[in-house]
Amino acid sequence: PWRGQLLRDCDLLLPNGELEMEQMQEDFQVNTPYQVIPNGFPEEYLNIDESLFREQYPHIPSEFILYIARISSRKNQKWLAQACQELGLTLVLAGPINEPGYFEEVQSYSNVIYLGTIAGKLLASAYAAAKIHAMPSWFETPGLSSLEAGACGAVVLTTDQGSTKEYFRDMAVYVNPFNEESLVPALEEALRTDPEPLTKHIREHYPWSKIGKLTLNAYQQLLEG
Repeated sequence: PWRGQLLRDCDLLLPNGELEMEQMQEDFQVNTPYQVIPNGFPEEYLNIDESLFREQYPHIPSEFILYIARISSRKNQKWLAQACQELGLTLVLAGPINEPGYFEEVQSYSNVIYLGTIAGKLLASAYAAAKIHAMPSWFETPGLSSLEAGACGAVVLTTDQGSTKEYFRDMAVYVNPFNEESLVPALEEALRTDPEPLTKHIREHYPWSKIGKLTLNAYQQLLEG
């Protein structure tokens, strides 16, 4: 009830997508004015290739699956580790550990390499080095790391729960986390997928400079009444 009241009391809502707004309207019965402000990626990532990552982690195979996210059951890393092991693929994880017990379960798979938390140029270089960035979590809007990885040239495999399709359309590979059998064929499809159409789409529509202008415009319109 308090969340619903807060949403109703606002003058303007800035959801990350139309699907997110539809969910809020359904959950909280609000008709507050809104303007969609998408997530975005840092444009400085575009000038970074895989060389920094390869220099720092020479032991990682040339072809690997990357997942940048906090380690938690909501993000579903264990399911991904199982599927990658079945296909003989190396899974590289990076991000803070939110659930230590769950992290231990994920680490039990011999194909998993955990890098800790990485950021900045090294993170962008990791995206550029990865064959696929896989994010089979239970819900995303659409996942900052998926946007960033796609902008850097990785194939994006992502959950179909949330607003992912609103961003990536038919240029990503989607997986249903409620279907345990869906991930292995999705990974196989992603291995055959050309990342270029999605990379071009993300770079055109979701740089932070463009998102910043949309945000500024929303505030200006609100201030002007």
